[in-house]
Amino acid sequence: LDEGMFTPNARGLLIDGHLYSGLKSLIGKNKNADDRLEIYADKKYVQFIGHDFEYIIRILDGEYYQYNKLINDNFDYVYKFNKKELASIAKEYGKVITADNMKPMIFYSENGKVATGIEVADYRTSDILESAEFTYGNGEFFAGFNPKFISDACGMFDGEAEMCGTYKANCPVVLRNETYTALILPV
Repeated sequence: LDEGMFTPNARGLLIDGHLYSGLKSLIGKNKNADDRLEIYADKKYVQFIGHDFEYIIRILDGEYYQYNKLINDNFDYVYKFNKKELASIAKEYGKVITADNMKPMIFYSENGKVATGIEVADYRTSDILESAEFTYGNGEFFAGFNPKFISDACGMFDGEAEMCGTYKANCPVVLRNETYTALILPV
């Protein structure tokens, strides 16, 4: 990076969820170390420097996709989930799918609870998800998503978050907490 090129501005810095998860784990792995993160930027690159790592990424020009136009605040259901439980299940489901056999992770309502399952070749499983709260109106909750997308989105959250959506099978689902919002499109 060019020396002295860092100039803070009102635009801020938007980083990918994978990078955020990676930086978060790098910073938090050594509890005794200084967990400060230094960020420098020039016209082409952003540099992240921590106690025992350095990471450089290329800046992409352009405007970030305006996902908020796709998000409807009038949800048919809101499911509060524990991100560790959901991430663990999604990760396991992700291990059984292949490029030749892409099957979605299905979410559905069952007796007032949220269940999820996957069926790939000879492998079939389902899990009832524990929830602090599941609010839904009149209708059946049924949607399918790539388990990798669910697992990646869960990596952004600490503790509990919400899954919100509508009963239309082709509509996206929103995973969110007070800080982050992830929009996941169905498959």
